[in-house]
Amino acid sequence: MQLKTLFYAFILTFLFFGEQTMGQTATQTVKGTVRDAVSQQSLPFATVILDNSNPPLGAVTDENGVFRIENVPVGRYTFTANYVGYKPAAAREILVGSGKEVSLSFELEAEIGRASCRERV
Repeated sequence: MQLKTLFYAFILTFLFFGEQTMGQTATQTVKGTVRDAVSQQSLPFATVILDNSNPPLGAVTDENGVFRIENVPVGRYTFTANYVGYKPAAAREILVGSGKEVSLSFELEAEIGRASCRERV
């Protein structure tokens, strides 16, 4: 009788916990910084996105230019950093593995161009 009870307890435990872990995809965290290429100053509130991800994944840098993207599925990806007034920068073919967090460092170049401003009366 005790063996039968243990068997049922084992089956119920497997059904409860096994269902939660089956079908889950391995993920990892991608972290890093976004800086100005010339001055090396951090760029707060820049965006870093995982290109062509579904659902879209990305993050905004904090006031120190640091970002963190969690739950990135294991695979090979391109990450793009954007900031107003700067050329976008891409990190291509980045391997995200299950063993260790990925650390990226983006250095963005300022866009130098002519800006025009007209006075409205």
